Amino acid sequence: MSPLVVCGPQGLKFNCPVELRLPHKFTAGDPMGKNVVLKSGHGSQWTNIELVQPPRSDPSSKFVSVLIKHF
Repeated sequence: MSPLVVCGPQGLKFNCPVELRLPHKFTAGDPMGKNVVLKSGHGSQWTNIELVQPPRSDPSSKFVSVLIKHF
């Protein structure tokens, strides 16, 4: 499980996809970070953020990169 990362302002939309590079703890069950899910929400209501493409990662760097269109 990775730490909570807060990005904003919520609802911000980009003219082109942007890359977020996030800290990620890789596991034996997901050695390349392909099961990364980004969430958006308030309080107890959370929805998945659509990724432009599957997450990219390098386990030796301890980061995963995702392309998104909005926060």
